Amino acid sequence: MNHIFVSITTMFSSGSHRFKNLMQLYDPEVPTLLALMSQDSFPDEFYMQPDILLSLRKVGLQSTLSWDTVLECARSIEKEATRGDEDCALSAKARGSELLLFLDVHAETFFPEFSNKK
Repeated sequence: MNHIFVSITTMFSSGSHRFKNLMQLYDPEVPTLLALMSQDSFPDEFYMQPDILLSLRKVGLQSTLSWDTVLECARSIEKEATRGDEDCALSAKARGSELLLFLDVHAETFFPEFSNKK
């Protein structure tokens, strides 16, 4: 029954209880995404059951980042870092480090002009 519900539903509640298109939500079981994205980028806790997540993956739950999403992450980190709150600044620093690590690992994907040519 869950699969039928997921197949015909395009809007899902996010972690911050805002409704989003499934294509705007990310897989909470991908550790890098958890470190980079805000809570609002993941499905609500209601959908965090393995069988439901499997169905969501089949119909559009995102597990990778596009260049636009990487830029969105960077902007979000900058905004968090400049709030004037020490806890936010520490969180932004950790997310920023994770973003740099992600870009380093995926440099050939996002910066093919800098890859070593053989």
